Amino acid sequence: MRVFVSLAAVLLLWAVPAAGQSGELIDTPVEKYGYALALPEGFALTGTVSDTATWTLVPESPAVAPGSADKTEGTLTIWTNRIPVETMNLAGLYAVGRKYDADSINSSGVAIRDLRDLAVEGGYGYWYKEADKSGPAANHRWIAKVFGNGAVYTICVAGPFGEFETWGPVFERVIVSFRLVPTKAE
Repeated sequence: MRVFVSLAAVLLLWAVPAAGQSGELIDTPVEKYGYALALPEGFALTGTVSDTATWTLVPESPAVAPGSADKTEGTLTIWTNRIPVETMNLAGLYAVGRKYDADSINSSGVAIRDLRDLAVEGGYGYWYKEADKSGPAANHRWIAKVFGNGAVYTICVAGPFGEFETWGPVFERVIVSFRLVPTKAE
C-alpha cells in the first residue's frame, strides 16, 4: 500500500507541471526564411515574421502553469534570428562558431553548461544552456545555432530561472524540433 501511495504521489507531482503545458507542440513552418520549429500551445507571435521572429507566452492561455500567469506575462519567450551568409562552407563556419562559443562562452561570467551538437538534417547545429541561477527571476536562456540554407540561425528560449523547472523539458523539445525547410517566396 505504501508503494502505491508513493507512486501516486510521484505521478501527481509529474502531472501538475505537465498540465501547465497541456497539448502537443504545434509545427510552425517559416518557409520564406527556410526553417520550421514546434511551438508550445499558448505562445503567440509578437509582431511579424521576418529574419527575426518572437513568440511569447499569452498569460490567459491554458498552457500557463497554475499560479504562474502573473509572473510569466511576456517573460517566457522563444525567438529565432536568421543571418544570410555568403559562404558555401557551412560546415567550416559551424566548426569555427562552435569552437569560438566553446572557448569564450564561460569567459563572460555567465554559467554555461551542456554545450552539445544538435542534429539538423541538411545542416549543422549545436546548442547550450546559459544559466543564471541567482534567483527565481534571473534571466535564463538556452541558445541553439544552426548553419544551413545559406544562413546562420539562432534559436533562443528565455525566461525567469524559476520557470525553467516547469518549462525546461518543453523548451528542449522546441530546440530539437528546429529543422531546415526549402525556402519559398510569399
